Amino acid sequence: MSVTYRQVGYWNDHITLWKHALRVTSGNWLAENNLGTALLKGGSMAAAVPHFRAAAALNPTDPNVNLNLGTYEQSRGSLPQAIERYKAAITFARDPKLMARAYNNLGYAYRELGDYPDGLQSFEQAVKWNPEFAGYWISLGVTEQKSGDLARAIGAYSQAMQIQPSDFGYLLLAQALKKGGQSLPAQEATERPSFCRRTSAKHAGPPTVFWPVVQVGMGCSFLPCSPAESAGSFAVCRRAILARRCEPRHSRWARCSDIIAAIREHQ
Repeated sequence: MSVTYRQVGYWNDHITLWKHALRVTSGNWLAENNLGTALLKGGSMAAAVPHFRAAAALNPTDPNVNLNLGTYEQSRGSLPQAIERYKAAITFARDPKLMARAYNNLGYAYRELGDYPDGLQSFEQAVKWNPEFAGYWISLGVTEQKSGDLARAIGAYSQAMQIQPSDFGYLLLAQALKKGGQSLPAQEATERPSFCRRTSAKHAGPPTVFWPVVQVGMGCSFLPCSPAESAGSFAVCRRAILARRCEPRHSRWARCSDIIAAIREHQ
């Protein structure tokens, strides 16, 4: 809990800083965007959005501003508007990691629309621009599996686990291997020490952040934790899902539905 207080205090300090910057300057798009970011990470999405919009009006070519507004539009179900913002972020981005984030979010937006071909292309671009981030490989793997290509899904999950082993990643890998008729490798994946320790029905283990479930402060209306902690933890989500307290309706995010489906299938 002390960590949570420190995190909240950190973002409160930044909120004060950028509010002051806006009071003593005019037309400061960077201050608008940074204040919006601090409010968002502090759990205040409604307060953050006007600042993102103000930043976009002052500097419509900034990729971070467009990415932030795309995330907001996606959280409220405005997928065409979210896609437009993500594409703008991609157009103006120069940083490979930012490019990858925009492509990853774009992939989820397409997936929510049922457009799997464009979703796959977006996730492929995400891993191209940032191949060292395991979460993008998991996004690609889940979409490959949903598109019916188990072999490519297994390859993507395996790549993710080489980069950053995680409970959820091994769960997805094991399920894909089992569906592909590879029972022994599937069993080996489920016997990974990390997996067994944290997904045992009797031993939930300490919360372990594995990959952002939702954007901080938005998307999920269930997670019983503070905004500073709501990047998602496997143990918190697993317990909620198994107890049938968490349902897809609690979140607009496709990645949450992936987690719910995978954990319930493993019961």
